Amino acid sequence: MPVLLVFLLATSGLAAADASGARQTLNFNPDRRFVKADPAGASAPGFDDAAWSVVSAPHTYNDVDTFDNWSTPGHRGEQIQWSGRTWYRKTFTAPAAWRGKKVFIEFEAVRQIGEVHLNGQLLGTHKTGFTPFLDLEAGINRVAIRASRTPGRITLRAKGAGLQPASATVASQAFAATDGIATAAPAFPSVALAATAPTHPNLTADVSIAKAKPATAAASIVHVEIDVANGRNVYVDRDFTFSDLPADLAGADWIQAGNADALYSAVDLIEFAVKGGSVVTLAHDARLAAPEWLTRQFQPTNRTLTVNGQSMKLYTRAMPADGSLTLGSNTEQRLAEARMYGVLVSAAR
Repeated sequence: MPVLLVFLLATSGLAAADASGARQTLNFNPDRRFVKADPAGASAPGFDDAAWSVVSAPHTYNDVDTFDNWSTPGHRGEQIQWSGRTWYRKTFTAPAAWRGKKVFIEFEAVRQIGEVHLNGQLLGTHKTGFTPFLDLEAGINRVAIRASRTPGRITLRAKGAGLQPASATVASQAFAATDGIATAAPAFPSVALAATAPTHPNLTADVSIAKAKPATAAASIVHVEIDVANGRNVYVDRDFTFSDLPADLAGADWIQAGNADALYSAVDLIEFAVKGGSVVTLAHDARLAAPEWLTRQFQPTNRTLTVNGQSMKLYTRAMPADGSLTLGSNTEQRLAEARMYGVLVSAAR
């Protein structure tokens, strides 16, 4: 009885636990039935696929027709490249020993849209070109996947330690591809921009951060935020928030830097400019010794604020006239973890 798999340029594997409880990985690539068509009922367990080709993954449906109508004189490449829906079918037997265990089948790529069927039942549709794990049952399993270029909505989801999960949904657009070839890019959706750019009343120059260390990817997205308040994010790369913010700092601008730079060494880590009449407040991890540049440029206070549970000691500097400041490393100590300093700019009171 057949199993249906449809994917483009894909490989797959089967993972389960053996008798000892160790993870067992099996090659699921060989002996697939393939057809470059979209026959009705192809996901059904009893569908007759005897006339289909036998292939192994990785595989692509246009591996034969890509160069069979080549236009050499016109330098236009392949002229009749087929595109559409395809099916792969595979039948396999899961041993009874797998019953009650977690068994996965992994598809490394299904371009562009994959429909996955198991034992005649639609498990779901995947639209990003990569198919997730699928649970299997003991006994004979029939898996079906159909790949297509049908336009629709694609949702991307991301999560990471210290960050809130996030998602973005993109609507794919249909476009003409005569004989499988498109000579023009599809239309892109328009993005509405704010009518006016945000203003930063106390900061007069862009923030720049040292980029000598490739690992500090956060450096490329450092920017200025306005209206600081308890609960606002301190950094661009961590979901750490302000709390216990002194009342006179509420509403200030702040430089949203990267916490990944907390242990990076540079004499010119952050450079910025402020208007005259401003007060610059720097919040420094209270666990750390204050670096020389900090004690030279700023005055210590007896005040603190909190970043994700960590007390940050406050230092201030009044700017009577327009000027720029260059800030160095957060610390010269060898530590496993530290909070990156924060820079807030407010009007003198």
